[in-house]
Amino acid sequence: MSTRIPSRASFVTGPAIWGVPYRYAALGVVCLGVFIVMTDSTATTIALPTLADKFDKSQNTILWAVLINSLIGVTLSLTLGRFGDLYGRKRFFGTGFALFTVGALAVSISGSFTELLGARVIQSLGTNMIMANVAAIVFVSFPPASRAAAFGIMSAVVGIGWASGPLFGGLLIEQIDWRAIYWIRIPLGLAGILLVWRVLRDTPRDLRPTGFDIPGALTLSGALFTAVLAVNRGGTWGWGSQSILALFGLSALLIVTFVWIERRSDSPVIALDLFRRRPLSGGAIAAVLLFFGINGTFVLIPFVLVASKGLDTFETGAILATLPLAMAFMSPIAGWLADRISPRHLMALGLLTTATGMLLLATMSLDTGVVGIVLRLALAGAGRGLFDPPNMAVVMGSVPADRLGTASATTTGTRAIGSAIGVAVGGALFAAQSIAFANARSSQGLDDPAILPEALLSGLELAMFVAAAVAIFGAIVGWLSIGTRARSSTRP
Repeated sequence: MSTRIPSRASFVTGPAIWGVPYRYAALGVVCLGVFIVMTDSTATTIALPTLADKFDKSQNTILWAVLINSLIGVTLSLTLGRFGDLYGRKRFFGTGFALFTVGALAVSISGSFTELLGARVIQSLGTNMIMANVAAIVFVSFPPASRAAAFGIMSAVVGIGWASGPLFGGLLIEQIDWRAIYWIRIPLGLAGILLVWRVLRDTPRDLRPTGFDIPGALTLSGALFTAVLAVNRGGTWGWGSQSILALFGLSALLIVTFVWIERRSDSPVIALDLFRRRPLSGGAIAAVLLFFGINGTFVLIPFVLVASKGLDTFETGAILATLPLAMAFMSPIAGWLADRISPRHLMALGLLTTATGMLLLATMSLDTGVVGIVLRLALAGAGRGLFDPPNMAVVMGSVPADRLGTASATTTGTRAIGSAIGVAVGGALFAAQSIAFANARSSQGLDDPAILPEALLSGLELAMFVAAAVAIFGAIVGWLSIGTRARSSTRP
């Protein structure tokens, strides 16, 4: 059976804005949202060692400054996407900008780690309201023949924002203060609110579905939250502990309840039959497996670079920036190609390229120079650039028009799930192997400065080998799930 992606007869259109056709103006507003979200996420990542020192927290604890965003994304993305379908994406996109801006201000004045986490919750809610809607807004604004190219541009901005976070974040931390990485986002957030109000148009009210499944939304959010929390805390609390087993058990119970509710709902949060479509389910699984490794890489590398190379925050950020810059370079090319050839080739090639970069990262030694590290990161980033545009176009193109919000949130949610699990598992493997390596060689363990760099490299090696294996499996899933004749979009 053909997996050809159906075209859409209706699009959201509007007047030109300042001489710019509506579709490109809408893409510009989306790209602003994507940019500030990505710079925030990666700047916070590069700030983790500084935050750990300022608030006197362990590596495992300080990771919550990043993980809270992934947990909220996993928990609420699909629900927020459905809200966009039902009540209008413009409203939720604009509200996301507002919450993000308020959260950034609150983070910048935090006086304790508890206050910082509370502010990050507000900011992360705004982040996920923005990201749950971006793919749907782009999809309905562009004709079928150029959707993947538009996704390629959006993915390039993701890469630029991802690179800007550690690069300029590192500079701001070194020259001013860690709070400055949040100060600069406040005017960008205010600009976003104004542009959403001025530029975006919503799907006409009479074309939107109606009804919202509150029990389904609550059980789905609970199931996802407890599952990801259990994965994250397993290494700390013990995989066989009562708390972890209870979380997994509760998650399983909530998933069963969710399925029972959805099959009886007139307006389900997720139309479960949609996931029988191989492009949707396969594309979603492949995205989870890619992000499992690549975000774990981005979080772990700073600790290794600082300890083994003696680099400061800005230097570390500059090296890390090569990964997203390579993604930014490759994404528009992949988007252009995805409108012309079967996306499964690009998705599989992207995953295999990322896996190769991770395998090479696993082979680093203390003698590996900066150029060698940069090339390894660039290879992993180019792989994501090849993967993202065709993956988003395939997932978005596999659902009916009244489920575009669900598909859009799926592209966000799968990335959040992969990131949350990848950071948790990668962090656990990294910590356990580093500790075991150090304890076997010194009575001081990781407190021995002579052992620390080599121990961290040992931990990174294990985490990268696992991430590469997962990415290779993702390439197989993506290849098998997308038919040879599939396209990211169908010409009208």
